[in-house]
Amino acid sequence: MKAVRKRTLATEAERELREAILGGQFGKTLPGLRVLAQALGISPPTVAEALKTLVAEGLVSAGGPRRRMEVLATATQEPSVRPNRVLWFVTAAGFETAIHGITEAMSFLQQMLAGTGWEVRHRVLAFGHSEDRSSQWDRMLEAERPDAMVVWSGRPALAKWARQRGLRTLFLGGATEKQEVTMFAVSSADMVSHAVAELIAMGHRRIFLPLCNRPTTLVSKVRQAVAQPLRALGVKGHAKDWVPESPYEGGEVIEAMVLQALRDEQKPTGWIFFDWREFLSAACVFRDLGLKVPEDLSMIVLSSDPAMAWYRPAPSHFRQPLETMAKAAVEWALDESAVAGRRFAADWFPGESLGAPNA
Repeated sequence: MKAVRKRTLATEAERELREAILGGQFGKTLPGLRVLAQALGISPPTVAEALKTLVAEGLVSAGGPRRRMEVLATATQEPSVRPNRVLWFVTAAGFETAIHGITEAMSFLQQMLAGTGWEVRHRVLAFGHSEDRSSQWDRMLEAERPDAMVVWSGRPALAKWARQRGLRTLFLGGATEKQEVTMFAVSSADMVSHAVAELIAMGHRRIFLPLCNRPTTLVSKVRQAVAQPLRALGVKGHAKDWVPESPYEGGEVIEAMVLQALRDEQKPTGWIFFDWREFLSAACVFRDLGLKVPEDLSMIVLSSDPAMAWYRPAPSHFRQPLETMAKAAVEWALDESAVAGRRFAADWFPGESLGAPNA
């Protein structure tokens, strides 16, 4: 009986690199550690650890400080059976920190493009804060030369870079700020409007929606979606207080924003969150403070996750039509003349986290 091998990021990187090398993806030499690390969404030391195994297997040479690793072995497949075209599925972070929708969309794309001559490769391009990292992206583009790119929640800097490089690109959500990139998306502002209407119908007038690392254009639309119906009811206040923003993201960021809102004399009773992780971070704060949902406050999240089936009270949430969007993305990939953007409607699930506010 063989021992069970522990799965780590390094072993996953080994698998990815081994498949790429045997498939002839890199040619005669491997890109540098930083380029490989960026593409795989892991650290250079983890890539170096993975490469040690491949050196021991005889797939690549050991290389050196000023010498790239050379490919020593590739598969004996005929070129005709290799993928004709490469589609990058691009995210701003690696799958180990990805939200559910990312992994599901990637899976749909791989299934639907199987047998079409396209190979889907997940790649990480750091564009999460709208940085322009053109030099890093150029190195990855030169190493792999994809035929097209589908980006999860893209940003203007990446759209501009793709257009300048002539790389056919589709954004699944995000912001382009008038850059000429095709966009398929569910309107976040529409979901917010629906969520606000649900809360108002329950009697809520103090509504709070924190935004973490979101595009400027989205922030403006979301603030309008929250403020307009509240002001129509005569509610006094500022949109920036109802919908604060932070250039950062993470559990600590959301916790700080939630605690700050709870210090207000007029504490929010209706809470809206963009993703499941933000929802969970806030829920932990509420429970630590002894606040109950939906008795003391109501919560809505604009996304879905399989873990919701285990959470109580069942979260009131929206679900994006990811399979339908992936099918549309496949049609876009197969039809090079397709350039028109599309809007999709999300489904609303009321759940059990909504209730009337306390007096």
